[in-house]
Amino acid sequence: HESLYQHFRKLEQGQEKQISQLVFLKCDGTEIIVQFESNPTLCEFGLEFRSILTDITEQAKSERFAEELNLINSRISSSFSFEEIMQELVVSASKAMDGAGTTISMRGGKDWIIKYEHDLPPLFNNLPLEEKLAELSDLTAEKKEVLFVRNSQIDPSTQNKSLPSEGLKSVMTAPLIVEGEVVGILSFAYFDRTKDFTQTEIDFTQKLASSISLAFANARMYESMSESETKYRGLFENLQEEISLRHLIYDTDGEVIDADMIDLNPAALQAIGNRSIEEVRGRKTRDIFGEKEAVLFEFTLCDINTTMFE
Repeated sequence: HESLYQHFRKLEQGQEKQISQLVFLKCDGTEIIVQFESNPTLCEFGLEFRSILTDITEQAKSERFAEELNLINSRISSSFSFEEIMQELVVSASKAMDGAGTTISMRGGKDWIIKYEHDLPPLFNNLPLEEKLAELSDLTAEKKEVLFVRNSQIDPSTQNKSLPSEGLKSVMTAPLIVEGEVVGILSFAYFDRTKDFTQTEIDFTQKLASSISLAFANARMYESMSESETKYRGLFENLQEEISLRHLIYDTDGEVIDADMIDLNPAALQAIGNRSIEEVRGRKTRDIFGEKEAVLFEFTLCDINTTMFE
């Protein structure tokens, strides 16, 4: 092994200590990461090396998961659309979980429908989720906690006629919860091997589910705000009364001395000579309305300042 050769070569060349990370393949085909620490010592026969081998697989995986979660959370907080975020998220999550078939499923009546997925076998993807993992998804939603099955073909919670033909071996599911309600299920499925889920992987799944839940909550809030904005924008546009929104300007003593125009409704624009909003937005009141309006505005400012400092 070239890495191992270089490890001892540096010690022979006079380096006092050498620490390397090596990847070994176990008999069951899984990989482990080993930290290989060696020190040279002199003995009666010459130079010998004393080494300590430490399995750091979980530590390395934990660091990788933390990095992946940071990237995912950064993406969730970005200006990308919700659909883009979710699709990129399942790809990143699948990669982090060693190529697991990754899905985010949503309630569709009494069923669970795959909404976002990555790396599912074609046959699995052509069938509705309820034929595969309905019982496990329902149980996950009921318990509101991460559940996992090492061998889905013999576990009673996932006994289903379609499972053996699809080769689904192991699966882990987590609830996506918004305001106390389970709105979806995150799942990691393995079709080529059974898997013993480690505590590090369970913790990652819990944290990832929390991040996805936050994304759903943000999307729901944004949708609600958009609906409210549309509603009140319609009211603002259709009122016959003149309405203007202005940003007050203060002097160094804290008194209002002028205002920048932010928005006007059609009735207000018509009152100032059918101007467009682009012509007046960002301009000061005196510039828009002239001295006559400026005098009236000064009385308004007087009332504002009196009220503020009473």
